[in-house]
Amino acid sequence: MTEEFIPNENNNPEEITPANTPQEPSPKKYPVKHILKGSRKAIIKTMHTLYALRYAEISEWSPLQPTGIPEEFITMMTKYLIID
Repeated sequence: MTEEFIPNENNNPEEITPANTPQEPSPKKYPVKHILKGSRKAIIKTMHTLYALRYAEISEWSPLQPTGIPEEFITMMTKYLIID
């Protein structure tokens, strides 16, 4: 039963590779999740700052959602970084 949960070293969801021809080396992409939580104003300012730094498009963020705490919102984005 425990053998069902043994990780397969060749199948790591942390490492996503783009489809390339077999002759080309393919860089590995690693996901990084970014979560912003705070006031609507602070989140929007942070999103615009990251956009101005050319790190993230505004459209990459999920829609702002209330957290249940008055005037607090949350949004998230997954960025895929190429690490050599």
